[in-house]
Amino acid sequence: MPPAAPPLPQDVAPRNGLASLSLVVMALTVGIHEVTGATWTWIPGGMAFILGFILPQWFLLVSVARILALVAVGLGVALPLLGWISIDALHRALDQALFFAFFVAMLALLQDTAAQSPLIRRSGTVLLSQPPGRRYSVLTFGGMLMGVLLNLGTLSLLGTMIAQGVAQGRGESGDRVADIRLRRMSLAMLRGFCTVPLWSPTSISMPIVLAALPGLAWLELLPYGAGAAAVLLGIGWLLDRLSYHRPAAPPAAQPWVRPLLPLVGLIATIPAVGMAVGGWLDVRMITAILVSIPAIVLVWQTVQRHGSGQARPILAAARALATETLPKLPNFRSEMVIFAASGAIAILILPLIDVEALGSKIVALGLGEGPVMVAGFVTIFALSFLGINSIVTVSVLMGVLPNLPGLEFVPIHLALMALTGWTLSVGISPLSAAVRITSRAIEQEPAILGIRWNGIYASTSAGLVSVVLLILGGWGG
Repeated sequence: MPPAAPPLPQDVAPRNGLASLSLVVMALTVGIHEVTGATWTWIPGGMAFILGFILPQWFLLVSVARILALVAVGLGVALPLLGWISIDALHRALDQALFFAFFVAMLALLQDTAAQSPLIRRSGTVLLSQPPGRRYSVLTFGGMLMGVLLNLGTLSLLGTMIAQGVAQGRGESGDRVADIRLRRMSLAMLRGFCTVPLWSPTSISMPIVLAALPGLAWLELLPYGAGAAAVLLGIGWLLDRLSYHRPAAPPAAQPWVRPLLPLVGLIATIPAVGMAVGGWLDVRMITAILVSIPAIVLVWQTVQRHGSGQARPILAAARALATETLPKLPNFRSEMVIFAASGAIAILILPLIDVEALGSKIVALGLGEGPVMVAGFVTIFALSFLGINSIVTVSVLMGVLPNLPGLEFVPIHLALMALTGWTLSVGISPLSAAVRITSRAIEQEPAILGIRWNGIYASTSAGLVSVVLLILGGWGG
């Protein structure tokens, strides 16, 4: 029998009316800016986010968030005073910071609704009920799907369920089998989750990459990103099969395709709504998805309440959204500040890079697009071990590489370089949020999970990606 699903952590923040109201104001102004192009929105949006949200919540932020916020403010004050950047760059940095905070806030609405969903709980139980021979591949697939809706909450939910299930069966299976089961299931979940940046429109990686490559649309990138995700997941599956033999007499197979179809349909609904709303409003798909999330959440909560027989489900859903979900948004304070500050830092330091001189040196060395993309990929990978968020690294690289003189990158190739670097780095670095949350759920050290357990997969995949980038871009300039 699969382990019972544990209650999802709700971590309801105190009823901080000012913080919640400030986030609503910020979200509304960013949504208006994204849809209409209005230039005045940064004033109320910035004041609401900085004065109404960050300052009152300052001592509740994790240390990394406070450090990044101080760095962003320091750069935003010092660089214009020194004449190293323009006021326009400062304005763009604030716009990007607000957009990333808006991004996190909208996904927080989606995550909170998913965390209460019976569908998500049933799906988690289905994933863990599979026999050993199928468990890895199904958990990988499920971790990827649930990551779209629950984001990092996927790792907490499934990781806790995995740890409880292994602990319950340890007396019967023995320590050796239990430890193998814990390792296989944890890696399957983590590897599946970490491929979300390669293809999902709800990943923060997508607006960064697509903004730097304005001629590239998500639908154009999707087949390549999904293909890269399939290859990386295939490498993980192969390594798992080579490392652990299938049992001689496997248990009876448990159904999994049909029970997961509603989850697949729900996830497919999000980009479908984005395409429809994007065409109607004539905005990019990422924007359309974000501004549609409150409506998606309202419909989802209404359906859940209707299914449970609750009277007036739409009124109950609207009331829950206003009185329960919105007050929880300040719980995501650290994530919002980390993403916002990282996005601002990337914009602020971009003007300090002499793209012309860098391009001339690269051309003088006789290097082509291939080695430069490999260098960018390795940079994303390596800096993650120093705790530098991929938001910063990818934003800077995507701001520099397309503008290097003497080099002509294919947009798809650049996007794959950035997204594969992002995907692999968050699954191996002991400082990444994904590794740290998973390790906490299964009670293992982050370095053991990220490096010892996942190191061979990450290094093998990184080597393959480097070879492919060299082939795609060529060696010589």
